[in-house]
Amino acid sequence: AEESLVDHYATNVGTKEWAGTMCLTEPHAGTDLGIIRSKALPQDDGSYLVSGTKIFISFGDHDLTKNIVHMVLAKAPDSPEGTKGISLFLVPKYLPKEWQSGGVGGLSQELSSTRNGVTCSGVEEKMGIHASPTCVLNFDNSVGWLVGDLNNGMALMFEMMNGARLDSGIMGLSLGEVAYQNSLEWVRERRQGRDLRGVQDPQEVADNILVHPDVRRMLLISKVNNEGWNLGRNSS
Repeated sequence: AEESLVDHYATNVGTKEWAGTMCLTEPHAGTDLGIIRSKALPQDDGSYLVSGTKIFISFGDHDLTKNIVHMVLAKAPDSPEGTKGISLFLVPKYLPKEWQSGGVGGLSQELSSTRNGVTCSGVEEKMGIHASPTCVLNFDNSVGWLVGDLNNGMALMFEMMNGARLDSGIMGLSLGEVAYQNSLEWVRERRQGRDLRGVQDPQEVADNILVHPDVRRMLLISKVNNEGWNLGRNSS
């Protein structure tokens, strides 16, 4: 990417002043990125006008940060068929206030009050992770800039995705460990039913739930999964 783009956008995302997204999936395509329909039309000033719809975009739209930098997969005119014709474009939710055309070098951090043609048309209803708005995003002639070379978008996007996969793995391990620790604390106090071998606490209305084999089995499986995953990660 141009140095001015890195200075203006990557720096703000890196300091968490602005947020970022990865926009790959489309309603008709699912995981088959080779048939995406999002288009990027080149402009005389070096920018592109990006149009299309993306779905399942984590933190696609919110007001937690002043700006959101969308990394969008789209196809420029006359690009090869399939994934070999996909390019990566940087499309901000808001453009710099002074921007008219051309690059972003030397511009201030003040943003336009008008959206850059990027709108959220829906938020997915999920089983969990409700703190993250998973959005449907529409790009309507949104101004963007090419990142890297034309038709090299897949390679660049998957560099980012590899980092995201590591984060997801660490998150899964952490949540699993917390779930195990909370479950263990809960079952040490919970009373339910009687031990099949006979009453263990006659002075109580029920025995501790840990006396039941299925409960101990579930806790053991959880412990093995968490500690085994951790051991495998450290050994590799």
